Amino acid sequence: SPVAKTLQNLHDATYKLPILPVVAGLSGTAERASELGLTRLGRNHGVGGLNREEAAEAVATWAEHFRVPLDAESRADGRLTWQGLVLRLVHDPFADFPLPAEGERAFWPTHVHYALKGVAEEVVAGRIGAEMDHGRIAAAAASRRREYYGERTSMEMKDSRKLLGAVMQDLTPKTLVDDVLRSIRAHAVRNGEDPAWQLPEQSDGATMTPREYRRHLIHRGALHVGGDGNVFCPIPSYRRHMLAAAGLETCQLHTLDSGRIPFTSHGCNAACVGDAMAVPRDP
Repeated sequence: SPVAKTLQNLHDATYKLPILPVVAGLSGTAERASELGLTRLGRNHGVGGLNREEAAEAVATWAEHFRVPLDAESRADGRLTWQGLVLRLVHDPFADFPLPAEGERAFWPTHVHYALKGVAEEVVAGRIGAEMDHGRIAAAAASRRREYYGERTSMEMKDSRKLLGAVMQDLTPKTLVDDVLRSIRAHAVRNGEDPAWQLPEQSDGATMTPREYRRHLIHRGALHVGGDGNVFCPIPSYRRHMLAAAGLETCQLHTLDSGRIPFTSHGCNAACVGDAMAVPRDP
């Protein structure tokens, strides 16, 4: 394609210009670039979440830029300040699954952005520091996060929400790419009468194959393929969002069992300590 040819010429320095092409995207980006005909691709660099120090620095930089008074993360009485609230809101409590090693990078830039928008609304309304309404900030951040996850979820994923939830449920720390295919096939065949369990149709009306469905989930950011071939959901709270849409629940009141979180319908709701969307409460 013309786009691929232009990118390849930039990559090969054919135009004699001091330009280095950088292709950004999800874990399927390198594969997609190869399909376009790009050759001699450089190294892939994965960008995950932030650690706590980086998230705190982002909040402090934002506060300095907009001249919002910044204090300690908690007051003398132990109650959270607005920045302590933001750091609690943006921490993903499910980031220790399925890859425990990544738990320390469990603060997501997009979540920081949405939480700070809630703080900004309080500032614009004339409420500063202790006058800020923490419940309003948390509710606004949760609402924006749900909207964001809704936008990430394609119509094909929504049409197959039960199949999608089952695939997410089957993920373990040892899941490989072929395991995902087996999961898709097994659930689609076993529950084929319900449209929400069926492989979705593509824009041309043809039904996706299991491989096409797996690729679609990677393209949409629901799945990520690691360097060693293991597959996981890159944003654990997004995984929980997909489970909830399928009528499944996760809860931190439960513990990991054989590398897997048990999923129940025991009644978890916004008050559950394992709910990533719950409104934080001061101690």
